[in-house]
Amino acid sequence: MASSKLQLSVDNAVFIAVWASPPDASIPMPSSRQPLWMIMGVHIDDGLVATNSELLYNWLLREINKEFVVNNLSPAKLYLGITITQDWSQCQVLLSQKLYIVDLLDIYNMKDATKSMVPLYQLHTLYMKIIGLLLYIAISTCPDISYAVMALSQFNSKPTKAHLLAAKGVF
Repeated sequence: MASSKLQLSVDNAVFIAVWASPPDASIPMPSSRQPLWMIMGVHIDDGLVATNSELLYNWLLREINKEFVVNNLSPAKLYLGITITQDWSQCQVLLSQKLYIVDLLDIYNMKDATKSMVPLYQLHTLYMKIIGLLLYIAISTCPDISYAVMALSQFNSKPTKAHLLAAKGVF
């Protein structure tokens, strides 16, 4: 119950914070004339905020601190097992799950496993790529092809040229 109350309250604070115009008179618009933006991810009691305005970020922290005790650990380096690396010179934010993968290798006694390439034949790769694209199309905007795509996806492990032609025919 407590976590759902927290989620509801944080959702309300985020809703207020993501307006296209400043939510507070003390927050100026960026000089680039771009709108203010903020993205906030919340998982139980962990949150992550990205924004183009430090003033907007500080305002959000003040608003949330009215209801909850918030620890500001910025800039984020690790969130939910995902390592975050920021390279401002390249305008990049890189995400990695290397630590999670290493933990999985340890759990399944595979730490000493050697790297190997998983062999995928060109036909298999092409077929699976086409099926993946068709699934996306079926889910997004074209549900009428769902049955055909589902039927064709049964052959992902060993497609033949006939299956590839049938998949191309769905387009």
